[in-house]
Amino acid sequence: MAMQYDSRDPPFTPTTTSPLGDLIVLSARLSLSQLHQHRKQRFLAPSPVTTSPLPSILLPIIHILDYLSTIRTARSSLVMLSDAFTKAQIRAAVIPRLTGAEEADLGVIGGILTGEEETDKLGGTLSLEVQGW
Repeated sequence: MAMQYDSRDPPFTPTTTSPLGDLIVLSARLSLSQLHQHRKQRFLAPSPVTTSPLPSILLPIIHILDYLSTIRTARSSLVMLSDAFTKAQIRAAVIPRLTGAEEADLGVIGGILTGEEETDKLGGTLSLEVQGW
């Protein structure tokens, strides 16, 4: 007896998800829906003057991923320096003071992805604090 495929069933393969990944996927879906609504309104009631630009779908996602990639690279470089100082018996620590780079900052990231916040909310400082310096 052959089994039929039901698209309502979730896939059997166990996968791990991240809240950030889920947020990006859901915001992309929301942006696509908004873009469809915007185009539909322009089609049903065309105006000679376009008053609002088309909403961007990928630009906020690209900004977030670029920011997170930059933070990850900078943090790993500072951690390597901190580890080198520690091996030389000098206390060192990486101190992050960031907005939008941690799981706790999903509200800020979600606001940027949905267009409620601007990308200038992202930022902060990564410091390498070394004993005696």
